[in-house]
Amino acid sequence: MQINEHEFGNFLIESAETLGAFIDTLEGVDDDETRQAIEYELTKLSGEISQRVDVLNYMIKHDIEADISKLDNVIKACQDKKQVLKNRQSRLKDIVKMAIKTTGEKGNAFKAHIRSTESVEITDESLLPDAYKQKTISYTPKKKEIKQAIKDGKKVDGARIITKESVVIK
Repeated sequence: MQINEHEFGNFLIESAETLGAFIDTLEGVDDDETRQAIEYELTKLSGEISQRVDVLNYMIKHDIEADISKLDNVIKACQDKKQVLKNRQSRLKDIVKMAIKTTGEKGNAFKAHIRSTESVEITDESLLPDAYKQKTISYTPKKKEIKQAIKDGKKVDGARIITKESVVIK
């Protein structure tokens, strides 16, 4: 169902104002015939407002919520597909890493190599000195400072440097 939401909104606002004016006018009317005419217009206008509100409610409940639900499903499907592709990429990189390590072959069209990087693994955060924690709502290890301290020969309880390998394809 296609409707002009702006026109609907304007109609409802104007109708509510008109309804208020009719109610205010009705209070000062003593003539039965005029009173009945105003009450008839009030009833008619109230019915039109009710119908328009029902159309909007239908759109919200059935059209828009259905579209949102469809989009949620599409987003979930895309996120699932993305995770499948990431897992596949990881498995293929592991195969390339194994091939490079066992045969030395790095490829011709795309050159691959193994890059070693260092990072700090927090083995027990509760043992870290406060100097190596960043205060937020909770303590967060300052991995750069911990890494530098360990490299400088300092002992940092609760942390150690580990070496990770990843495949880089250019």
